[in-house]
Amino acid sequence: MFYSSNSSKIIFAFAMFLVWLDLSPPASKIMTELLLIV
Repeated sequence: MFYSSNSSKIIFAFAMFLVWLDLSPPASKIMTELLLIV
């Protein structure tokens, strides 16, 4: 896990945006994939 100021905020915002658009149960999977990609 990278806890950089900018990276963390960008990743979190992007993940929340995807979750907000999808509103799907497998939100943890999306966040995990994003963390793995980064």
